[in-house]
Amino acid sequence: MAYILSDDSVELIKEIKKDANKPFKITNKDELLEFAMGVSIIMMGLQFQNKKNKLSSEHEAYFGRLTSLMNELKEHQDDIDYEDLNRRL
Repeated sequence: MAYILSDDSVELIKEIKKDANKPFKITNKDELLEFAMGVSIIMMGLQFQNKKNKLSSEHEAYFGRLTSLMNELKEHQDDIDYEDLNRRL
């Protein structure tokens, strides 16, 4: 049975890819892992700022949302419903 990503995860993916020049789609596990790698780079930047005590409360909340997204993607990477995900993106 395919897994439906949470609304917050889909909204966060939209936020991350809002400036994409072409419509953004994730159609398979490889594309999902590529996207997750990009998210991990964003998270590393936020962690670096956090270590320097320069992370605003807004960015802390954003980091929490990113962490939740990554946990959901990791837990369900093998059974995500890509058709539903792309319809919602």
